[in-house]
Amino acid sequence: MKALFSMSILVILASAPVLGNAQPTNPLPKKAIAQTSCKEYLEMDEVIKPKFIFYTAGYSYRGKSVSPTLDVVGVDKMKPVIDEYCRVHLTASAYQKVMEESMTSEKTNK
Repeated sequence: MKALFSMSILVILASAPVLGNAQPTNPLPKKAIAQTSCKEYLEMDEVIKPKFIFYTAGYSYRGKSVSPTLDVVGVDKMKPVIDEYCRVHLTASAYQKVMEESMTSEKTNK
């Protein structure tokens, strides 16, 4: 039993340097949200896309609220439109398209 315990400790200690040097597999670059391209938007996880849309539609370049009434339903309506646009226009600005769509939906909701 004591030998098994000693062997376990040796395995843990031997693997510690390897685990300590582990790097994230895909670190995200730090980039302003206004510079997000459609290609980068399409590479986002399906869980992140609605968050990106919500945040982008709710804030202007200076961080001041421009659309405080955007809700989950609004994001759900906008996401397919943004997805379709970005599949065709990979180099276009996803941020700009979200802003355009949020302004359009805001006008139709009044």
